[in-house]
Amino acid sequence: MLRMALVGIGDAGKHHARALQHLAAEGHLAFRAVCGRDAAKLTTFRAELGVPASVASFTSLDALLAAGACDAVILATPDGLHRAQVERATG
Repeated sequence: MLRMALVGIGDAGKHHARALQHLAAEGHLAFRAVCGRDAAKLTTFRAELGVPASVASFTSLDALLAAGACDAVILATPDGLHRAQVERATG
C-alpha cells in the first residue's frame, strides 16, 4: 500500500489532509505523516482535523524524509518552495 505524507498545514494542507484521511479510511492508501514547520500549529492542525495518532508528525521535510515514513509526499506549501522540496525528496 502506498504510504503518503502531507507537507504543509495551511488552507491547502487542510483540504489534502481531509482527502488523505478519507482515502485511508477506504483502504486506498496509508496516511503516514504530516509535516509543518511550527510544532504548535501542527498540534492545532491535527486536533482540528482529527488526524489520528498513527500519523507521525514532523517539523521539517528533511526529518520526514530521513525517517523513511512515506513513499510519496503531497506538497501543500507555497509554490516557490516546491522546486527545492521536490529536489530534496527525489535526491
